[in-house]
Amino acid sequence: MENQKIKIYGIYPGNLAKDRLDEINSLDEIDIWKMIENRGGIIFWANHDHHIFDINPKDLEETQYALEYLVYQTKRFGVEFNEPKEGSHIERSESYNTWYNFWYNFMETMDPNTKEAFIDAKCKGESVKKYLPKESWKQYYNKSKQLEKKISIK
Repeated sequence: MENQKIKIYGIYPGNLAKDRLDEINSLDEIDIWKMIENRGGIIFWANHDHHIFDINPKDLEETQYALEYLVYQTKRFGVEFNEPKEGSHIERSESYNTWYNFWYNFMETMDPNTKEAFIDAKCKGESVKKYLPKESWKQYYNKSKQLEKKISIK
């Protein structure tokens, strides 16, 4: 990957630790979501505060590649994308947006004590199954699509 001449969004890992890609590529959904959330925040605030801080545009570009690499990793969880193309950003699909919002809502609707216990267990490498939603994002997505069909028929 180091010698890759063409940088393609979704394929090129940007400034992610190249020696830890196997580990990154095997993260679970909530960890990938959190990394996406963090990288997106870095890019947003760097662009927002660029006039205050001396930010190297090259660093932000590498962070954007990293973000889109992580976004494209969600294919492992059933998220659908068009294939990455040279010179094009990864287009956020409907299934990606549903996946992202599913995990965002999961994290935001936890009461503070439960969230703290969840994060603590996750950091310790303990099972967090009891904290996770009963259905997958895909089940949620399919139910919402069925509901849309029922509503549009009437």
